[in-house]
Amino acid sequence: MLRKKCLPVILISISTFAVSAQESDLSYSYVDIAYQKGDWLNADFDGLRIGISAVISGPVFIVGSYAIDEFDEVDIDVDVFDVGLGFHLPVYNNIDFAASAEYVNYMFDTLGEEIDIDGYRVNAGFRAKPHEVFELSAFMHYADIEDEDNTGLSVEARYFFTPVASVGLVYSKDYDIDDLDIMTFNARLNY
Repeated sequence: MLRKKCLPVILISISTFAVSAQESDLSYSYVDIAYQKGDWLNADFDGLRIGISAVISGPVFIVGSYAIDEFDEVDIDVDVFDVGLGFHLPVYNNIDFAASAEYVNYMFDTLGEEIDIDGYRVNAGFRAKPHEVFELSAFMHYADIEDEDNTGLSVEARYFFTPVASVGLVYSKDYDIDDLDIMTFNARLNY
């Protein structure tokens, strides 16, 4: 209920800032590859992820990723695929509000049995580039996977070796699915 009442105020505030903001140095066209390590239900897992983002027109972009994770203590492999559409609005010099909505599919392979579940995820947050070699971001997300709700957050720090090549460290935490924690190290190339 409170979320529905706050949404118009947030959107009006963002629109007001966006009108006076300047174009930022943040890129929404990139490819990245990542190693991720996490903990879910007291079981450790790790895996690889590849992602892409591409500007379609102006502030609109598409996103997608594919990840493969393996659990250490139990015989479970998880493939995660997502694809979606997003937009960004400059809020202030080199600070953007960004949001996306994505279709998400999980394929669990446990003891030879495959379980396929899907749903959607909505992300919203801020990206900032306070210096030409540093980028920071913070996002909240809401997901509905097979009628199970989930909320969480992620924070990221990114260092640019060149104007187009960077590495980043991301911490993600989901609250409604037994405290899923993920630490991700990625390498990104803007194009």
